[in-house]
Amino acid sequence: MFILSIVLVACGDSDTDGDAGDSGGDSDGDTVTLKFAHEEGQGDVQDLYANKFKEVLEDDTISDDEKEKLFKLAAKYKLSENDLSSIHKNLYKYYIKKIENDQRVTDQELSTLNNLVIMTGQENRELDRADEFKISKYYTLWKIEEENFLPQSSWDEINVIPKKNEILHWVQSANLNKIKNVTRRVNYGGPVASIKICKGLSYRVGSLGVSTERHEELNIIDSGTFWITNQRIGFIGDKKSFTMALKKVLSFEVSPEYGLVIHKEGTVNPQMVELQDYDIACTIISQLINNLD
Repeated sequence: MFILSIVLVACGDSDTDGDAGDSGGDSDGDTVTLKFAHEEGQGDVQDLYANKFKEVLEDDTISDDEKEKLFKLAAKYKLSENDLSSIHKNLYKYYIKKIENDQRVTDQELSTLNNLVIMTGQENRELDRADEFKISKYYTLWKIEEENFLPQSSWDEINVIPKKNEILHWVQSANLNKIKNVTRRVNYGGPVASIKICKGLSYRVGSLGVSTERHEELNIIDSGTFWITNQRIGFIGDKKSFTMALKKVLSFEVSPEYGLVIHKEGTVNPQMVELQDYDIACTIISQLINNLD
């Protein structure tokens, strides 16, 4: 699984590049700063540097020549370590959002992200857990869809005896659900009063009725692990478990109410599995079923 860590450092110093204009070698720091802000008309020099960096990231590559130009630009603008730290932190967030936008992360985008981390000295900074999850997920989905890649897990992760030539591709915490028909007794009545007629006899004023109401309830019947191999899918919990050969899967869909609903050939009631995230599991199942002999 992809895990990234990060920290920020200042860029090196050198000459200016052609985009910034010629400030004149004798100008002092304040003059250069004011002159660039005025000539470019794009705000302060921090914005100029950040915007130039974003232009470099647009094609998801950072060449050696582009790196050198960015280092020179930072030196020309006399950006401090604190300036660069703040800029690089925001650029990192910007690029994360950019590559997550289409919910897929390619080899090139992942390489550029790591290049960006190293280039800006952010190796020791902790990656946000939500971003880490999304990057790993979107990269895995891209690998499955574009390169026919399927992840592999260790059989030590589940208490299942593998069959001959069986490969474990996915293991995920899950709940096994079941629909239960529930009948409730419903009492209803309007205002009721009892009028005494004589000793031991009274007359009830008003009406009182009893009816039944039927509805379905989704119940969690066990918690455990959902697993996928090149031959089967299954669930193993403390009390309940099931296995299903891929060739017996008639259809499956994800329901907002019921979770992953799997229909097996020759059965009426589907298996319903609740997962934290369905995308990778469903993509793997689809890939395996589509590639069955």
